[in-house]
Amino acid sequence: MNEVRLATEHLPRRTASHLEWLAPIMGSGYWIAELFDVANCEMVHGTKGGHCPTLSDPATLDEADVLLLSPCGFSIQRTHYELKSLGLLEKWKNVRMIYMNVCM
Repeated sequence: MNEVRLATEHLPRRTASHLEWLAPIMGSGYWIAELFDVANCEMVHGTKGGHCPTLSDPATLDEADVLLLSPCGFSIQRTHYELKSLGLLEKWKNVRMIYMNVCM
């Protein structure tokens, strides 16, 4: 973790979000928030040691520079399908970067 901190500390601090579920939209907290902090990112929701909040409005993620999607049990194909069918791609079109990760 020190290597990540050293590699990112000179970069501008980014805002970021990590989502564990898409319907309902559920963010992360606990140790994920700590990892984001180490990587010089500020979570737009969730706190270190805090619970995983359910977000009632996708617009709360508009301020994120980076959006990391890791729906538990979903393949990348299923995640993409869910994003399209729920209209989330359109809602998050202003987010700079969206990453999908498989969490199986």
